[in-house]
Amino acid sequence: MFPSSTPPGEGGPVSQKVSPANGEHSRPSPKPTSAPPVTLNWEQVVERVIDDHPNIGSFLEKGSVVTITADQVVLGYSKRDSIARWRTDKPENRVLIGQICEEFTGHPMKVQVIEFQDGQDYPPSIGELRLKKKLEHDQDLIENVKAHPLVKQALELFGGEVVSAQRIPKNEEAS
Repeated sequence: MFPSSTPPGEGGPVSQKVSPANGEHSRPSPKPTSAPPVTLNWEQVVERVIDDHPNIGSFLEKGSVVTITADQVVLGYSKRDSIARWRTDKPENRVLIGQICEEFTGHPMKVQVIEFQDGQDYPPSIGELRLKKKLEHDQDLIENVKAHPLVKQALELFGGEVVSAQRIPKNEEAS
């Protein structure tokens, strides 16, 4: 299902290399190819769309990358995200997303949007990957807070439990 052996989100940013000929990984051929393999970091594309066009980016991050070839990105949406699929699939939005992809790859990219069928397995979306990362980070933070000697002492003295924790940015600590 994935153009690479690792699903998006596992092992770093979503970045896939494909051959320009047919979108599949291939062995080097003796003939020179007309274009080098494409590397597109989809997370960067979504971030850029969110920053520049938040009304489109919020829908784009709900989609999952199905395939990335040298000249096309195929995005899939579950049935529950039909509004996001519809908004992303608007011709002017697909053109805009393709233009941003072109800025990263250096050549034109088309964007195709599909809907996943019920029961079909699909890769996680950028939004799902972000949520998972945030939940893991929050859980690690809570564990660190619980292990702090002052927090342990306060819990022993007053009882209760730590249910949430939040980091204060360095520039706000001085205030």
